[in-house]
Amino acid sequence: MNYPFNVGDLISCASILNKYIENLTGSNIPWDDLKYLFGEIMYGGHIVDDYDRLMCKAYLDYLMRDQICDEFELAPYTNGKLFSFKVSQLVTYGA
Repeated sequence: MNYPFNVGDLISCASILNKYIENLTGSNIPWDDLKYLFGEIMYGGHIVDDYDRLMCKAYLDYLMRDQICDEFELAPYTNGKLFSFKVSQLVTYGA
């Protein structure tokens, strides 16, 4: 089934993510909060099929976790040779 996701949905999610990251007080990203907001409200609000909702949850559970920064490639590309752009390592800045 096709769902009407659009640029507005993406911009709204990016804005929410930005606000959460800006307001972090500890070193833990609130993945459960973000997965709920994106998977049940922002994008999930469009999904009407229960199996599609489960698939969305599975993708969010895989992608939105601390370990993703160790293993996820943003842009794997092959054109005769392998090129990879991985997520940068988490850095803690002292105040």
